[in-house]
Amino acid sequence: MPELIIQPTTIDSWLSEQDTDTNYGTDTKLVIGKGTNAFRSVLKFDFGALPNQVDIIAAAFRAYVYSVIGSSGRTLWAYRLTQLAWTEAGVTWNKYDGSNNWAAAGGDYTITDGASISGPAANNWAEWNTLNLAQYAQSSMSKILHLLLKDGTELANQVSYFYSSEYVTDTTKCPKLILNYRYKNGLWFGHA
Repeated sequence: MPELIIQPTTIDSWLSEQDTDTNYGTDTKLVIGKGTNAFRSVLKFDFGALPNQVDIIAAAFRAYVYSVIGSSGRTLWAYRLTQLAWTEAGVTWNKYDGSNNWAAAGGDYTITDGASISGPAANNWAEWNTLNLAQYAQSSMSKILHLLLKDGTELANQVSYFYSSEYVTDTTKCPKLILNYRYKNGLWFGHA
């Protein structure tokens, strides 16, 4: 079955409820959870290289966890961002592009088709089944998937750290989107 891997993300950053106007777009990490205040991460995958006339039949978003504070096994969610104009250089807890406020601080998202996992221990891959999210992005968002990652409960002293797209020491540990697809109507590489 054909496969398309997008690695690293097109853009990504993390958001801090404590440092509400600080941008972390060039940081080598993504953060999910809560210390004293909440942390969330936002990512964008452009999979325009996916051929037309295909159905996505499997999709996985993967991020490498290099450190965990508190217990592993917490529920971590991947939701679809609804504010698509966010920028890596401008996004903060309060603003999506450095100038304009989110409708709700911490990111505008929908829980529809959200994907959850049990958070892994450090030095492991976290993998979300994002089939519904990827199919929606293919049909309604010009093959661009915008994700917001958050801890399910955002309880204090539960934080997971992941490598971001800026992590260059080992780029195989950067976030990735894996899409498996099949051609529609028996087409294969554009031929009947």
